[in-house]
Amino acid sequence: MYKIIYIVLLLLGILGIAFGYKKGTIKAKDIGVKALAISIILIILVLITIFIK
Repeated sequence: MYKIIYIVLLLLGILGIAFGYKKGTIKAKDIGVKALAISIILIILVLITIFIK
């Protein structure tokens, strides 16, 4: 369950950055970078919870 969620978030982050660079707008880039950063943080948290269990 957790794996599906963080893979989707990571893909959204990557797509956000790609979309931001295509459009060439700073706003879209910022959103993409934030989405990627959030997804990376969530991946780390999920991995920690898996190791604790």
